[in-house]
Amino acid sequence: MIRLPLPSLEELTTERLRFRLLNDNDRGWWSRFLGHPEAMRYLYMQPGDPANGTMWFERTYKRYREYGTGLMVVEDRTTGSALGQCGLLVQEVDGVQELEVGYHFLPEHWGRGHATEAALACMRFVDVNGLSSSVISLIHPRNERSRRVAVRNGMTFERTTRWREHPVEVHRRACVAATH
Repeated sequence: MIRLPLPSLEELTTERLRFRLLNDNDRGWWSRFLGHPEAMRYLYMQPGDPANGTMWFERTYKRYREYGTGLMVVEDRTTGSALGQCGLLVQEVDGVQELEVGYHFLPEHWGRGHATEAALACMRFVDVNGLSSSVISLIHPRNERSRRVAVRNGMTFERTTRWREHPVEVHRRACVAATH
């Protein structure tokens, strides 16, 4: 069970990172992600398709309205540079409403621990606020980078299933705090 609406992750911080809401001014830098073939490989979208940006932003704004939060911009606390996006997503998986921690970072920031740090901050947020009994990540079966992030954050492989007509692995971590 997920406690809705979710509190916003806006202004969540870690040692190196700061979360904020996505806005239309982010379309420029985020288009680098949406146009990068390696970044898009596991998202079932055609790199560089302008419709992806429109869909991405509309879906994010809809999640903010419906659930209170969604993917947030993750910035470097020192420079203010946008590094990528991470957040909590309400997803239906096999007919069950689940709370997912999702993360997508610009390729030039891969391998620096940002996704791990941001995802862990989101899971701690769930724990502290008693939002769910567990958190999942939906990962493409060949996405080794995302799988390593999940493992570093204490998630374990649960099963393979189909989600939005595509194969995914479900990785799960039990939450510390019970839901209210």
